[in-house]
Amino acid sequence: GAKLVSGRLTGTPLPADRFGVDGNVASFDFTTRGSRRSFALVLEGDPAAVRLDTEIASAVEYGTAPTQVRTPQQFAAAEFTLALPAAPGTSAGARGGNEHVFHEGDYRDSVRVDYLEGLRDDVTFRFTDFGQDEDWYYLRVEQIDGHLAWSSPWWVGGEKPR
Repeated sequence: GAKLVSGRLTGTPLPADRFGVDGNVASFDFTTRGSRRSFALVLEGDPAAVRLDTEIASAVEYGTAPTQVRTPQQFAAAEFTLALPAAPGTSAGARGGNEHVFHEGDYRDSVRVDYLEGLRDDVTFRFTDFGQDEDWYYLRVEQIDGHLAWSSPWWVGGEKPR
């Protein structure tokens, strides 16, 4: 089997988010309302043996979006097991599903597990531009939770234009 070593929220937590690890159990309480929320688990052992037994409590959505955009839904309690994909960037295949889909009303929501290896919180970036002109530069990254982040612009080369 595999052992849960630690876990953490990824992305910017919302004030109501709750996440914790106690032994081999990770518990979470997120306000998602149709947006993506995620956490990272550090596991020890054979990835092929990992099964995530998941229990979702029943809940009623409440409003961060106008009701004409997405009316509040009643979500029933659910229990399901998710498997890690066979390798980073693949689907779970024969081991079982790595996504559980909820169809409530006209909406599709899901809980999904992805297998990522060798993540680092800090990355060094170096780029040499041999162009003759100066310009503004931005850095765009895809974060662990799938969201894109852009840096503030910075000026490279000579005196900034007026």
